[in-house]
Amino acid sequence: MKIKAANSVDILFTINDSDGVPITNLSEATAVKFMVKINELDTDLAAKISKSLSNGITIDTPVTGNIKVSLTALDTTLAAGMYFMALQIEWGTAIQEVRIKESNGEIMEINTLNIIQDIIR
Repeated sequence: MKIKAANSVDILFTINDSDGVPITNLSEATAVKFMVKINELDTDLAAKISKSLSNGITIDTPVTGNIKVSLTALDTTLAAGMYFMALQIEWGTAIQEVRIKESNGEIMEINTLNIIQDIIR
């Protein structure tokens, strides 16, 4: 996924079960976390971007399985480059990291966020 540095952006994730059916009980989630890190093994405290429910994450439309992560221009004021990202949902004691997929003609699983330098400043 590519985004421009120092720009605000809303990322909409459609959450499906293993059969591809939208999960409709997202409102029952006890926690949702989104993080962007330089290295996959960095601690959560080292995350360059960290969002949670009521802090940049909204369950946009639970009936259709959407989670919206809102990044501000301050969040994306990072050096241009490739970062690792993840979205995690908790339901009570069940914790699951979501498989993020992107479609550019074909559906691909991704875990990277590419911050690209804006051209006009």
